[in-house]
Amino acid sequence: MKKNIGIIFADDLEYLPFYDYAVKSGYGKSDVRSNECIHLQIGERQIFAVKSGIGKVNAAASACDLIHMGADLILNAGLSGAVSNLSRGDVAAGISYVECDFDLTVFGYKKGE
Repeated sequence: MKKNIGIIFADDLEYLPFYDYAVKSGYGKSDVRSNECIHLQIGERQIFAVKSGIGKVNAAASACDLIHMGADLILNAGLSGAVSNLSRGDVAAGISYVECDFDLTVFGYKKGE
């Protein structure tokens, strides 16, 4: 059973509400690769949250840090580039995804695959 959860937040707007909750709940604070990280113990679960900085490279590096810290499950939480028609507190999960970083049509893939 997975017990340790890692959460990645890009910036203060996303991170500070969780930080405020952590302060009220008792927490530990440290820096990981010069990014602020907090951890909570809730029951048997350890929850680690890191403020990664904006962008997929920062998110990927923070995911590696969280795995190294013992996270079994990683959530990326935040505004996701201000997706339309969502409000603070809404949860969105994709059912299909499109690759946007490179084009493999020369190898016979459709654009976006």
